[in-house]
Amino acid sequence: MALCVTSSPLLAAHWLHAVQLLKVPAVNGTVLAVTIFSQIQVVLSCVLLAATIFWTCIKIAKALRDFNGKE
Repeated sequence: MALCVTSSPLLAAHWLHAVQLLKVPAVNGTVLAVTIFSQIQVVLSCVLLAATIFWTCIKIAKALRDFNGKE
């Protein structure tokens, strides 16, 4: 025997109320997740930029050393 959620109006009203209560935390959680992801993306972009600058400086230093003939 399967239990139907909407078998009684009182039970249906409780489910509707529960869904309405869960909407606000769901939206807040989604906004929080997007905000955190955005902040993580900014941090990772800065780390990638710093790594690229460091790598480029090393390559320039090696190229100048090879150009001058020094080991």
